[in-house]
Amino acid sequence: MVSLVGEQPAPNLIPARRCRPKVLLLLYTPLTLKIARRLEELLREGGAQVELLDVDPYDLLAISERLSAHIELRSWGGDQLLFNVTGGTKPMALAAQAVALELGSRIVYFQTEGGAGLLHEYVVEAGRVVEAVAPRMILQSVTLDDHLRMYLGNYRSKNPRKELERPVADVLRQERRIDEVLTNVYPANVGNLEIDFVVRVGNSVGIGEVKEKKKLKHGIDQLSTAAEPRYLGTYVRKYLVTAGSVDDNNRALAEAFHVRLIELQDFKNGKPLSERDRRVLVDAVVEVLTPRSEARFPSR
Repeated sequence: MVSLVGEQPAPNLIPARRCRPKVLLLLYTPLTLKIARRLEELLREGGAQVELLDVDPYDLLAISERLSAHIELRSWGGDQLLFNVTGGTKPMALAAQAVALELGSRIVYFQTEGGAGLLHEYVVEAGRVVEAVAPRMILQSVTLDDHLRMYLGNYRSKNPRKELERPVADVLRQERRIDEVLTNVYPANVGNLEIDFVVRVGNSVGIGEVKEKKKLKHGIDQLSTAAEPRYLGTYVRKYLVTAGSVDDNNRALAEAFHVRLIELQDFKNGKPLSERDRRVLVDAVVEVLTPRSEARFPSR
């Protein structure tokens, strides 16, 4: 598999885990070397042979020539190759597509819109695409540890400390529809950034802050920072959990930053969440992370 490394590593890791290539060639630029190294470590742990190839991010001709030369050097035939054109810069994608068309190799594209992980595949003959294979939904192939390591590198996780954080974490961990939960996540070498909880449903990942009313804006700021491309990436979903109702100003702010508000109306310090609050919490988390395209595309 030939894969193009961009700021978001998920479109490289998830298709590679699903397709299980014997050799994975990662094309990277000076700006994405650190991401390529993280991907290399994760994929080698899974048994893949990984090769790195540095390319110019924008010189389309130079990229295609360097890629073609590497393929020729390795004596790979076109029918042995699968090109993942999802990541990288647009010139990198165009160059990879041109090489795939020349060699008659299959092409894949990983779609993440709507929370879905859909792998589109195209068959090439005589220098052109002749068939689009039905998209395959990839529901689960990475863990939270995979996700955090590919975006952040090293990190630490602790048990929740604060009064509201503990019952929220307990409920999330008990919910069968949620695959994984980590609490109080501290990325290494990222200053004071802390995430109250990280959850996974399939390949969809969400991050949450649990805040008192007077700290709601701070929670929204923390979520926005954590979801930047340099940290956990733009694919991550965001939640702000609080006791009681949220005022209009913070509600508007949360909406502007695409943060899902979860208001626990019955919360009392030292008590487990009420049945109503439990439903509000888990239903909101699962709804946001469940792929909305599930009914339209077959799983193969």
